[in-house]
Amino acid sequence: MSHINSKAEYYALARRHLLGNTIQQWTYCEFSSRMQDPIRIREIPARVALRGLTPQSKSLQAYDLTPAQAWSRAAASCHPSEDILIDEQAPDHLSTLKGEVMRTERYLYMRYDQTPGLRMRAAYPTMKHVEGLRAVNLLKQHMDNPSWECLQDLFDRYPDAMIEFSCYSIPVGRFKWNTITWEVRTGY
Repeated sequence: MSHINSKAEYYALARRHLLGNTIQQWTYCEFSSRMQDPIRIREIPARVALRGLTPQSKSLQAYDLTPAQAWSRAAASCHPSEDILIDEQAPDHLSTLKGEVMRTERYLYMRYDQTPGLRMRAAYPTMKHVEGLRAVNLLKQHMDNPSWECLQDLFDRYPDAMIEFSCYSIPVGRFKWNTITWEVRTGY
């Protein structure tokens, strides 16, 4: 049985494409390189998010920034560049289902929300709960086939994981599936 023991370990695996479909992400150095290159700057979406990878750099987190705003904030921060990650802004206004799912003795347990435009953290207090075949049916209604197969693969590799995800009405992320895997939590 595999474990992911920290957020940093999760990001290291996700950036190697080992934990499903993720949004496009860049280290601060990769992002800076693109921002200074007149050709590669076109690869950066119009809106991005800024993240700190450690508890100390968590205060950097900001959403819905222009690339210039993210670059400026990251450059002005006192945090080491290796603690900073910039990623494409998810199309929250197009979300169809977001939540956390885990295996249980009733097969699956999920807490979820279906409000477009509402970010995951804001949805937590009012999330609904479902388990068993109802959870399976809800997931299959909203996930495309590659996303569903990926979820099954993640549970095979991390049977005790809580998997945080969002489904969208359009293809998103690196693999252009309709579901983003935000986090696979096991040991932290």
